[in-house]
Amino acid sequence: SSQIFPCATDEIFDDITGICICNLSMYSSTVLPPNPTLRCLSGQIRLNVSRCQLERSGYDSSKLHLMDSSCVGQRVVEDVAEIVVSTNPFSSACGNVMTVNDSHVIYSNNLNIPAKVFMSGVLTRNNISIGFDCSYPLMMPVSLFSIMNPAIGFIELNVHGVNTIMKPTMTAFIDSNFTVPYNESSMYLYTSNPLYLSMRLPEFEFLYLLVKRMYATTINDLNAVPQFDLITDGCPSLDMNDLVSVVHNGDSYQAQFVIQVFQITGSDSVYFFADVETCMETCT
Repeated sequence: SSQIFPCATDEIFDDITGICICNLSMYSSTVLPPNPTLRCLSGQIRLNVSRCQLERSGYDSSKLHLMDSSCVGQRVVEDVAEIVVSTNPFSSACGNVMTVNDSHVIYSNNLNIPAKVFMSGVLTRNNISIGFDCSYPLMMPVSLFSIMNPAIGFIELNVHGVNTIMKPTMTAFIDSNFTVPYNESSMYLYTSNPLYLSMRLPEFEFLYLLVKRMYATTINDLNAVPQFDLITDGCPSLDMNDLVSVVHNGDSYQAQFVIQVFQITGSDSVYFFADVETCMETCT
């Protein structure tokens, strides 16, 4: 099969075969394969291993796989050539084993690295199986914000103590089905018009999203004063009960609200901030 060119910095182009092959002179042979780099991402578990170090050390870089042998590695060029094996954080994916404790859900699997069979039929290494796991928090306080103009706010959250990145988003929609987002050209809002506001997490099989508090300010500062509470303890604030209604909150990976557009005296913009938690079961 054809490969994507140019070759990596640790590969050379073979004119005879028409593919990129490893420049083995750049590496020293080792008894064990190189340690994979594990990334516990939002919605993906990903392992990277040096392709050419595998080949130099007597392992078959083309046959790496997880417990489910159909989940195989792919050659990726990130300066050097790497073999990338990935799976989703689901108990049914690629042979993942899920365990749950009081604070985290943990997905475990094995990366299988077979020894290379040389043309003579000789193997010089043992097959290797490397166990790995990714932990995801059950409870996770986050903050995110949106402004009425533009409509969409975004924050990338690094969760302390676990190797994972969660990416909550807040989006304002035009329609009650939460399908058509506002953009800068269409963001003309008038008081008393409905604003359909959604907050989402990537679709995990175990996480539910709960907006504990949502408030508005006149500037892009979560500590700004005054703060106008819209949601308190997951429910519309008493002072704003006529302006805010809850469509979903705490029962799925997304929260949805309908807010009657309002203006804060002395300001042309309104910024929304939210304190968000996640939980294993329905949060309500």
